[in-house]
Amino acid sequence: MSKYKIIYDREACIGSFACAAAASDFWVYNEDGKADFKGATYNALTKRWELIIDEEDHDDNQAAAEVCPVFAIVIEKLPDTDDKTPHMGDWKKEPTTPPSDDLHFTEE
Repeated sequence: MSKYKIIYDREACIGSFACAAAASDFWVYNEDGKADFKGATYNALTKRWELIIDEEDHDDNQAAAEVCPVFAIVIEKLPDTDDKTPHMGDWKKEPTTPPSDDLHFTEE
């Protein structure tokens, strides 16, 4: 099952609340005139709110992203976890082939 990361730039929000009309389970009105993103976590490095969702929640949130007049909502598809193809960034995984024995290092 596919997973997606929703990235929300709350500072860019102008409070049209079109997102709440499209996906009210995730997007709600806040008294400060901006939308709140339910369940999201603030990423201090990017200064954005983020949430990982399952495929079942994708369509409503995609609709929310598409109706946002300032493009404050971005949705990225994450690599499938059952995908066995190596990806850039998989450097923590064990190598698939053992290192060659013909490499010998000596100190000088």
